[in-house]
Amino acid sequence: MPMGLVEIPELDPWTLTRALTHRSGVKEHADSYEELEQIGDAVLELFAVLLIHGYSLLPPISKRAHRQTRD
Repeated sequence: MPMGLVEIPELDPWTLTRALTHRSGVKEHADSYEELEQIGDAVLELFAVLLIHGYSLLPPISKRAHRQTRD
């Protein structure tokens, strides 16, 4: 694999979305331990990509949202 590329395992995007957005967490939505492990790996790899490439990949925060986080 060329330098700088991160291999992200194949995972159904809907599974990841359900797991990350459901208020009760991942456990109710994972069909198996292997799927739960894949979700965890995918989330960790996404965070690693953000850390390696910096936060410049994230959308800019609005001034209003920034003021709300400071209060």
